[in-house]
Amino acid sequence: MVNLNLVPTKCRVLLVLKENGAMWTSDISEKIFEQKVVPNTNRWKWVIRFYLLEMQINGMVKFTDNRIADPSYYGADEIIESKYEITKFGLQRLEDVVR
Repeated sequence: MVNLNLVPTKCRVLLVLKENGAMWTSDISEKIFEQKVVPNTNRWKWVIRFYLLEMQINGMVKFTDNRIADPSYYGADEIIESKYEITKFGLQRLEDVVR
């Protein structure tokens, strides 16, 4: 069994997608905040967005849809929010890390 206290935030993002299926960026952030491993701040909302973009570039997640995000969530107008799902490669990488 994996000690979740030792799992990096990036891997937690993949775990959230594995457990919940396709999700919007803000919903992923909220699931991470519920785990109380990072503070619920605007900085971390943007960091999680960056992690998702980084993982998309690396082929671990793919986006399935886009929408204009709620401006009150990110503190900015006209932010495009994406819906992501984990890929087979992402599942493989996750298994490598959380064995």
